[in-house]
Amino acid sequence: MAVHNGPDDTISAARFTLLVDGWRESGTGSVSRRLAHIVRSRIGSGLLKAGAFLPPERAIAAALSVSRTTVVAAFDELRADGLIASRQGQGTWVEANDNDDAAPSSAQRLLLGGQRLNLAASVPGDASHLPHFVIDGADLAAVTPAHGYAPAGLPALREAIASRHDALGATTSITQIHVTNGAQHALDHALGALTRRGDVVAVEDPTYVGVFDLLVARGLAALPLPLGIVDAGGDRLTRLVRGGRARVILLLPAVHSPTGRVRNQVAMQRLAHDLDVLGLPVIEDNTVADLVFTGSRPASLASLCTRAPVVSVESMSKVGWGGLRLGWLRGDAAVVEQTVLGRERTDFGTSVPSQLVGLHLLGDYDRLVDERRAALARASKLFARLVRRRLPEWSAPRPGGGLSTWVDIGLDAESFTQHALRHGVVVASGASASRSRDARHHLRVCFDRTPLELEAAVSRLARADEDARGRR
Repeated sequence: MAVHNGPDDTISAARFTLLVDGWRESGTGSVSRRLAHIVRSRIGSGLLKAGAFLPPERAIAAALSVSRTTVVAAFDELRADGLIASRQGQGTWVEANDNDDAAPSSAQRLLLGGQRLNLAASVPGDASHLPHFVIDGADLAAVTPAHGYAPAGLPALREAIASRHDALGATTSITQIHVTNGAQHALDHALGALTRRGDVVAVEDPTYVGVFDLLVARGLAALPLPLGIVDAGGDRLTRLVRGGRARVILLLPAVHSPTGRVRNQVAMQRLAHDLDVLGLPVIEDNTVADLVFTGSRPASLASLCTRAPVVSVESMSKVGWGGLRLGWLRGDAAVVEQTVLGRERTDFGTSVPSQLVGLHLLGDYDRLVDERRAALARASKLFARLVRRRLPEWSAPRPGGGLSTWVDIGLDAESFTQHALRHGVVVASGASASRSRDARHHLRVCFDRTPLELEAAVSRLARADEDARGRR
């Protein structure tokens, strides 16, 4: 049970209203479900702390202009989840999490964050932005093949994905699509089809945080390619790749993670030319390619390269929701077949309900993408403004797309993450995405959070920065 002192810990109705700002647009379903959803989110992020007393139900109802029945239903749901508790004569309070003080594992720090504000996981904070839809037994009964085992993915979804690649300029057939359990799964199978243990894979530096884990697990060596050299291209890039004896090149060409750099059409064409000169297999990670803040999505290498074979990896985790675990790879039919055969040793296909959700989302994907772009652009602008105001010694360039930014804090980043953790914020050090010495002073920060969470997180990071610099 939460430790509390009584009425002095009570949050005012006005403060509660600020904490749940935007709740009517949060989640889907009934009004009470939406209210419960955002209170659950605020408890999970630590903005509603264990032991804090919530305002009386009538006061909340008046402040939010809803019926008391709505508030009661929301609180009943939260009580059933063990997030709040009530006692006659005392009121309603936030329950403690037994694991609040436990030392988090590295995986928990990155993905879960415990009862902390998590800016390390570069994923949407929740699924509340998704449209409302229902999948019932009739949808499952209509699946082809009827038994639901489809290692390459449901034919209807593969056809829809192929059509999307067609529309983006890369002519694609259904035999060139393999539906996977997210982009990480797709990258792993692409590496499995294109490499052997001991091979060297050239990767941008910095790069997507999950790349190094994949390379280590498959016994592959990384050849870091500084972003400046990749962007400049030409003979220097060619000599570096050939001198390093790379067998495969893995890039985030269109919208880069974690920097948020966006390549324009001329830069993409120049890169495609350099890759054609090298003639090596290329894996392009386009997981965040849709999420450019202005203009249209950059062309894919698959549509631009004429000699280098390209495998494209995409996912719905950033536009949609990470919990879908839905991604895919696009490549030559022979490579795709090899990835499917490799997969059958461990599983027999992606969850059918997730694939049906993905098929539904693709029906109105452009609208969903546009909404995500606008929301991310606003969040990026707010984060940059907050950093300038509260952390003037930090350098946080405005990205052109994606969910994260590459921040130079002028301190040892690995050490700073511990200061941030003590102040209730999870951030990832640059070492998680880079092998260069310069990364020691960088953080990879996800800004895809609500304004309230960003303001609270930057305020806590400012206090952590003062601690790290010895000013407190």
